[in-house]
Parts: sequence; C-alpha cells; structure tokens
Amino acid sequence: MIVLEWIRFLTGAVCIAAGLIFYVIQFIGVFRFKYVLNRMHAAAIGDTLGCGLLLVGALNYVNTISSGIQNRKLTLSVMESIGMSVKQIDRLLIREGVLYGTFSVLITLTAGSAVTYICFQSMNHMDIPFGVPVIPLSCAIALVMLICAITPPLSYRRFAGNRSVVERLKEYE
Repeated sequence: MIVLEWIRFLTGAVCIAAGLIFYVIQFIGVFRFKYVLNRMHAAAIGDTLGCGLLLVGALNYVNTISSGIQNRKLTLSVMESIGMSVKQIDRLLIREGVLYGTFSVLITLTAGSAVTYICFQSMNHMDIPFGVPVIPLSCAIALVMLICAITPPLSYRRFAGNRSVVERLKEYE
C-alpha cells in the first residue's frame, strides 16, 4: 500500500514539476521574444500546458493525501483517544504536507531546471540568453507549499466530521 502511495505522490510531483517548467518557459518566451505573435504563442502554449499539468498534479496530491488519511483514520483516532489534541494532529498533518511539498519543490528546482534549460536551448534559434524568472517561480512555489500545507488538515476534518472519538473507534469493531 505504501508503494502505491509513493507512486501516486511521485506522479503528482512530476506533473507539478512539468507544469512549473512550462510556466518558466512561457515567461522566458513572453519576455524575450521580439514579435508580438511569438509572445502570444509562447503565452498560449505555456498557460494551457502549465495549467493542465498543475491541475493534474494538484488533484493527484489531494487524492494521495486523502487516501493516506483515510487509511490512517484508526491510527489518528487512537492517538486522539490517548491524549493527542486536534491541534497536535493538525500540526502533524501540516508537517507531513509541507514535507511532500518540499520534496516536490526540490525535484522541480533540480531536475526541472535542467529539463527547462535543455528545452529552452533546443528551441533557441535566436541566441537569446537563458534566465529564470525568479518572481513568478517564487509565487508558484509559495502556492504549491500553501496547497500542501492546507490540504491534509482539511481532509482529516472531512473524514473525522463532527463525530466523537468513541464513535470513530466503534467503526472498526
């Protein structure tokens, strides 16, 4: 079961990384191309592919976190029954989400930067210098980290609902 969760997570991380790579290439194209039609073409392709891949990656991440929390409902309920507060469970889940987000960002910044450079140089017929747009990339990383931090506690609250700890533990008898 853990192997499937990691496969889902890596698939989502690759989709998010690919979406960020397309956004970086789009921003480079928009700011570096001389003609308006070339800029529009770079923006259209970058937006379409980037949004699609980011959406697939985000949905995959939400699915992975939700299924992981659903599989650990009993464990989280037992921890809450022996004294762990809801605030501590939220902190635990937020740390887990931030860990996933950090891993995804590290994949994007290392392997993704190399792929972006290779893609850019393969299409660079006008000898335009390569540059990474720091502000849009920082905003995208902040958005990814925010999604990764918010999703686990919301998913846990959805699964736990308004039921007491005793009711949640009685489900497994």
